[in-house]
Amino acid sequence: ETISNEIVAGQREEQTLLHQQQLIIYALLAIIAIILVTSYFIYKNAQASKRANQLLALKSLRGQMNPHFIFNALNSVNQFISQNDERSANKYLSEFSKLMRLVLENSQEDFISLQKEEEIISLYVKLEHYRFRDKFEYTISIDESLNRETIQLPPMLIQPYIENAVWHGLRYKEDKGTLQLEFVQTPGGYAGDYCRQWNRPFQISPIENRKPEKT
Repeated sequence: ETISNEIVAGQREEQTLLHQQQLIIYALLAIIAIILVTSYFIYKNAQASKRANQLLALKSLRGQMNPHFIFNALNSVNQFISQNDERSANKYLSEFSKLMRLVLENSQEDFISLQKEEEIISLYVKLEHYRFRDKFEYTISIDESLNRETIQLPPMLIQPYIENAVWHGLRYKEDKGTLQLEFVQTPGGYAGDYCRQWNRPFQISPIENRKPEKT
């Protein structure tokens, strides 16, 4: 009987030890799970904050651009009228109204399709060309491998760069220049090469959480 009691006591001690080991393992797993979940939410919050800051910066840039561009556009109409060029004034106003409609339609969007961006940029460059047609010609091309409907990017993202190329470069050239816009996909993102003769390519790096292109 004594031996039997010792065996039972030993079994109970083993069970207690095994139970304690299981509790320790479960506790460690729970701690690891909590750490992983916490790290995930910290990472997601950091990414969301980074994305919000990027979008805020882009919206701020667009907010600064629009009044400046509108002022210049209306000034151009005034110049056409003062020169008694009613036809050019009407044509310019027609294209300007189309551009403003597109800008207003997409002003609250964080991302638009490449197709819409091309339409907006084409109108913008056309209006600038009306004003400085004796200073430059332009071409716009998009690589056929790019899906214009599914690729997403912030509205008028490249407009400030085009404006700088025209207002701080081409308009002061003695010889007629060329503004060449190309949208191509590179290993680092999407790139636009605006002015080959200046050898200044511009690249748009991928933006976190950008809507992926469907394949």
